[in-house]
This record gives sequence, C-alpha cells and structure tokens, in this order.
Amino acid sequence: MVEQSVLKRRDFLKGSLLLFGFAGCSKGGRRRLSGDFRGGPDHHSGHLLRRRGPEVEPRSTRSIDIAVLGCGISGLSAAWQLHRSGCRGVELFELQKQAGGNSRSASYSASQAPWAAHYLPVPTRESRAVRELLKEMGLMSEDQDGKASYNERHLCHPLQERLWYRGRWYESLLPLEDLSAPEMEQWSDFKIDVERWQNWRDKEGRKAFAIPLAESSADPEVRSLDSISFADYAEQKGWTAPFVRWLLEYSTRDDYGASPEQVSAWAGLHYFACRDGGDFRDDDAIFVWPEGNGHLADYLRNSLPYPIHTRQLITAVRPGSPVEIDVLDLDQREHLRIEARRCLYCLPSFQRSYHFADEPAFGGHYAPWVTANLVLSRAPKERSIYSEPAWDNVVYGSESLGYVVASHQTKAMSNQGEDVWTWYRAFPNRDPAEVRKELLESRWEFWRDQILSDLETVHPDIAEVTSRIDVALFGHGMITPTVGFIWGEESARARRPKQNLWFAHSDLSGISVFEEAQYRGVLAAQQLMADAGRSFQNLTDA
Repeated sequence: MVEQSVLKRRDFLKGSLLLFGFAGCSKGGRRRLSGDFRGGPDHHSGHLLRRRGPEVEPRSTRSIDIAVLGCGISGLSAAWQLHRSGCRGVELFELQKQAGGNSRSASYSASQAPWAAHYLPVPTRESRAVRELLKEMGLMSEDQDGKASYNERHLCHPLQERLWYRGRWYESLLPLEDLSAPEMEQWSDFKIDVERWQNWRDKEGRKAFAIPLAESSADPEVRSLDSISFADYAEQKGWTAPFVRWLLEYSTRDDYGASPEQVSAWAGLHYFACRDGGDFRDDDAIFVWPEGNGHLADYLRNSLPYPIHTRQLITAVRPGSPVEIDVLDLDQREHLRIEARRCLYCLPSFQRSYHFADEPAFGGHYAPWVTANLVLSRAPKERSIYSEPAWDNVVYGSESLGYVVASHQTKAMSNQGEDVWTWYRAFPNRDPAEVRKELLESRWEFWRDQILSDLETVHPDIAEVTSRIDVALFGHGMITPTVGFIWGEESARARRPKQNLWFAHSDLSGISVFEEAQYRGVLAAQQLMADAGRSFQNLTDA
C-alpha cells in the first residue's frame, strides 16, 4: 500500500510560518503568482450556526407552499421534478452565492473550470432520472426498445486518462508492460472477481451493485460485504502486490476521499462493478465539459421558474403544519421566518443538529478535500517525450489525485495556448476534524507551494507558466461509505421523514456522486407530491 501521509504536522508548521510573513523560502517565480481562496463552501457564514446566541425574533413572516432548503444537485433535482410535475409556489434557499453545491464552477478568460465534481458516467438502465435529464438536455435518445444512444460530442475524447509511473506516462491507469508477473496475475484475478459481481443477480433479477444504490440487491451475501473493509476483502483475495494495492487505494481515495481500510468492501466493489456502460460500447464512457458538472447544475438551475434565494443561512427548522423555517438573510442582515406547507431539506445531514431541536448528531464520516484551479499561460513542459495531457492525469505515489484539463474537449488534440487545470487532493486516514482545523488555519501560499511541488514531478516549468492558483477548501467535501454505514441504522434513520418534511442529499445514500444526489432529490420530491395527492412521472423504484 502506498503510504498516504497528508498535511503532516511538520508540513503544516512549515507552511504556518507564512502566517507571520516569512514567505522567503518560496522560489522567486512562485512569489509572482496571484490567487486566493475561492470556490469552496462559505464556512465563515456557515459557522455562524455554531456561535449563535439566543433565538432572534424574525423581522417578518411569510407563507409559501413548498420550501426547498439547499441548492446542491439534490435540491435542484427535487425542484426540477416538482416543476416537471406542475407544482407551483416553490421557493429555494441557498447559503452560497451560486447554486450547485459541489458541482459549482468557475469562469476564467482561458476556460470555465470545475471546483469539484467534473464528470458524469453514461447512465445505467436503473438511473432513470439521469436518463430523463439527459434526454431533456439533448445529450441522449432512446429507441423503441429503450436502447440508448448518446451525443458523442459531449463524451470524453481521447485521451481520457494517463498515469505517470516509473518515469514515464502510460495511456491508461494500467502500465501493463511494466507490471511484474505477480501484479499481472493478481490484476487478472481482480478483474475476474469484478466481472463475477457485475454478472451476479438475485432471485428478483437485481444487480449486486446498482446505481442508484437503492436498486441494489438486499441478498445477505451481498449486504454482508458492508460489514468488512475493502482492505480486508483485498487481503482475503490475496491482492497484495504493490501496484494492485495502489490502484485499489486510488479508487477509494478518488470516489470517497478515504482509504480501503476506511471504506466497506461493498463500497469498494461498487466503484468497479456498478457501471454497465448504459448501452454504450465503452463501459467507462463519461460526459465531460470544461465546467465539469457545472454544466448539469447550470441546466437544472436555468430550467426552473422558481425563485432561488442565495446567501440565506437556515438557522432553525420546526416540522409541523406549517413547517417553520428561520432564515438569516446574510446580505440584508435580517432574520426572516418562512412558513411552508411542505418542505424538502436538501442540506448535508451533519447540519441537522443545528437546525432541529433535540436532533442527535449525525454519525456519518465526511472527507475533507482541497481543490485548486491553475490558470496557465501556455502548456508546461513534459518530462516524458511524445506525451500531452489527457483529460485526467494521475501520478503514481502522489498524495494528490492529479489534475483534469478544462479545455480537453475544445482543443481537440492540441495542448497549446492558455488553459485551466483543476487539481485534487483528499486526506485519507486522518481525523477529519483535525484536518478541517488545519485547513481553516492554512494560508494560500502554503497550498500554492504544495500544488506546484506536486506538479513539478511531471512538469518542471509549471511555476513559470502558471499565472494564478485559486484554492477551494471543502471541510465536509463528501460522505465516506465507512464500514457498516451504507446499509446501517444510522443512514436508515436519517432517511426517515418528519411532519411535512422530507430529506434529500447524497449522504443519505452513503456515496457522493451525481446519480445519488439526483436520485435523493427526485425521490423526496415524489414523496412530497404523493403526500399532497399530486400525480407525477415516477423516476425511481420507490
């Protein structure tokens, strides 16, 4: 297993010297770079909940039919389904300046770029809501038998990914010609195991690992995998060769922000076995855009006729008839009360103990992340000849996940001119609370140096060609499917509605991907409409 030390104390102390202005250790070219902390959640406003005093009487009260709290993908998808079903009197409330959650994006003169979520796999047959959305967007069509075809202009062009391994780039994440005989044998055994699970069906015909997760089999043989770690499962299978263990570690770090020791075997196998290519010829085909999943978030937002109130801090929620929602308008500095006949709570579940009286703290594990957008004046040099960046670029043994190239779809096979790269790093095997504290105390200069040092491994002049680095801190970046969480009581309890209030967020599934966030939003909207006696097109199996 590749050691994943992240932001060690000695590294942080070295970087914290910058708090007192001691930036002289940075290379001269780095000092000329501009940048800032932007793109991440507004933790300064969000932390007001932790410091609030006595309850403040609202300045005004008004009544609405349906309140949607939170405008990430779950909230936007819930509102999208409400709109498709003819609902009126809907209003959305969002803390950030921009709706979209982890799918928000940034705009630069060179290109748009994602802050976090940056691709969407072609949907499986079970992902009915995703398929419906893509058809509406003109990205997909179906024949009379339901077989899908896709607008290939929006599917990732070659080269989709490459790996830096032993001093050179390989045009996939598998450097087959450079693996040892034991590594090849174990990789072959791993593929056989994944194919076995992909083909597995229970008595009702359900897959072992489906997406949305709720479509997966409840068979005890499958569910028991949630009670052991992915690391233990790999150990039992004999997958101990260095590269095989690294690939498994990379997969859990990439999708869950955690290590194989932290996530369940069910979640680890789901990463590899849940996709079936959605009728497309390549089972790893993905939709990508310069702005990442901001393309989807922007469409959802722009499709809505409902008002979206941004910079709104929810301070209290009282289920009942009506549901009372106390809001602090951060721009006007006014306390308001919304009385809604029904409410969809589409905020992360860890916030509930601040909003609901006598609500126990949510026990989910949230992985912190750091991402950054690097604005490049030109393409940097490659340490390996005859190589240009793929869409996704990964360095073996790095603490980062590598970077994606924003302009990949628009520059065809050329990597010349201005560009924006988005860099990603997670923090497995660390106490999330400790990491969050360090992130809040860190300086931009520290991350500038960390990012450039990481990329200099493969691009020696990266500091020279980079003009700006914007860093985003995600203290609660994504839910982690720890052992026993996905099918455990904690997540089941969190999914139960309250009086006239339904919950929707990807953390209710235990996996933070677009399909789960959308599914939870659409499901909650349908539960609300069923309660109100409204008809709708059912896009879930519930």
